[in-house]
Amino acid sequence: MRILHISDFHLDIEDKEDSINHIIEPLKKSLSKIQIDKPIDLILFTGDLVNIGGKNYSDITEGFMDFEETLIEPILKTTGLDKNRFYFVPGNHDINRNADSKFIDDGIEKGLDNQEKINKFINSPEGNNRIKSFTEFEKYF
Repeated sequence: MRILHISDFHLDIEDKEDSINHIIEPLKKSLSKIQIDKPIDLILFTGDLVNIGGKNYSDITEGFMDFEETLIEPILKTTGLDKNRFYFVPGNHDINRNADSKFIDDGIEKGLDNQEKINKFINSPEGNNRIKSFTEFEKYF
């Protein structure tokens, strides 16, 4: 089995043209040659699809959709693979950094320093909202 492993693309709308010209186009050229020798069976993308939580997009979901159009689709077309041969996992840039409160960023140690704060946290747990946009894109994909 031949696996293509890609990581840390950090797509950003502000430097998208540079990414296309200097990364994606050369990658497609290399992949075309590789496919002749021995085709790729599976593609793994291991995090950081977008840059800084998609900060230069209207929202992170727009960044993920642009990532699909800018990187995933051209690679799948070049390799002849379909979506079920492209696997990806989130990186630290693939989260909505403002979806959870400052409390989560500061950590439990600083935030849960009295009974009232502990009870409030237990009754309204948080910490998973920042990954929600990524998991929605993952389900869509």
